[in-house]
Amino acid sequence: MDFNIEECNFKPQNILHEAWSDDGKVRTNEQMKAYAEAAGCTFEEADDRTLFIDIDSDLQYTVFVKNSQLAKKLFGPMPVKITESKSSNGHKHIRVTLPESWSLLQRLVLQACLGSDLKREMIGLKRQMAGEENVIVFFEKKEQNA
Repeated sequence: MDFNIEECNFKPQNILHEAWSDDGKVRTNEQMKAYAEAAGCTFEEADDRTLFIDIDSDLQYTVFVKNSQLAKKLFGPMPVKITESKSSNGHKHIRVTLPESWSLLQRLVLQACLGSDLKREMIGLKRQMAGEENVIVFFEKKEQNA
């Protein structure tokens, strides 16, 4: 039986459509920064020692917990900070600090292995292939008292 991706009707919920979408458009960091500002969010870029893991489900979080144990054994200690994502609904943003600098592609692969939203990582790969230097970003809610 052949699989035709065009016949799939799956529509993920809570997507920031203008910034991350499946319309085939590759957005630059400048376009994404403008969207973040319009949406009342900050725009944060990861450095070469940081992973941004986007968790949208309990299953993804389970993958993160399980695979982060293996990553620690393979790559050494990696401090973790977990916050609620902009979309809420129990979604999480996880920041992982690597023991040393890694290339952008290495970080994208490890993010996917740690359970990050695969659509987000695929779009990040496409943005990297289109010449964006840093495609690992988070939109965060602005602090109420900031």
